[in-house]
Amino acid sequence: MKEFRVELPNKPGALANLSVAMAENLINVRSIAGIANGNPSKISFVVDQDELMRATLQENNISFEEIDILTAQLPDQAGELGALTEKLTEGNVNIESIFVLDKSAGKVDIAFTCDKPTDAKLLMGELYKEE
Repeated sequence: MKEFRVELPNKPGALANLSVAMAENLINVRSIAGIANGNPSKISFVVDQDELMRATLQENNISFEEIDILTAQLPDQAGELGALTEKLTEGNVNIESIFVLDKSAGKVDIAFTCDKPTDAKLLMGELYKEE
């Protein structure tokens, strides 16, 4: 699973155009985050079809960065994210981005990128979820 960090012009229609192209290629968004702090805007996507997303971005001449993400499943209760991030901090792992992928049945699935993914997998233990 990948995070696609996309640069789009900060103007009306830019996200709509990409969203339509994604829909035409049957790409489903699992999570999205963005900020328009100047031009270009930065938008991060986690999708269900990485190869199609890559091809869609390339076909539309959209600048992007592709990063491997890790996933974890946490109990959906106060303090669980804090416990996970404390474990990562103790291993000197820096989280670079984080997303909620799903929330159901008392569980929350998260995805994140970090500077030391191998260390993060070990530190997460049973919380690590292979996607």
